[in-house]
Amino acid sequence: RSNARFESQRQRGWQADGQGNASAARSGSLSGANGGNAGYDRSAYRNADGSAGRQGSAYANGPNGGTASTSGISRDADGNVTGARSTTATGANGNSYTGSTTVSDGTLVHTRNCTNAAGDAIACPRGH
Repeated sequence: RSNARFESQRQRGWQADGQGNASAARSGSLSGANGGNAGYDRSAYRNADGSAGRQGSAYANGPNGGTASTSGISRDADGNVTGARSTTATGANGNSYTGSTTVSDGTLVHTRNCTNAAGDAIACPRGH
């Protein structure tokens, strides 16, 4: 789809084998007339043994900065869950944020770091 303000694309698909295994994927992108762009990719699966998972990524960029994120989570046939998500963002002033969250064996861990435009560590602002 496109017009004078943007152009976009989307794709999706899925498949199953009749034995209890299935997977799906989708993706999309968008480009704006003013130079901004965004996109995503996602996929998921489920197996007959009960294991399942999903993963994805997304990004957005514009004149005021940009952000990107990746994530994935899975459950094995015994019900054990592991996963991770990471995010980076840069503001118009050059300050940046990098954060990650992981889960494994029921333990959740989050780390984050922020830097200014010169690369010096700064305090990460708290959301409201």
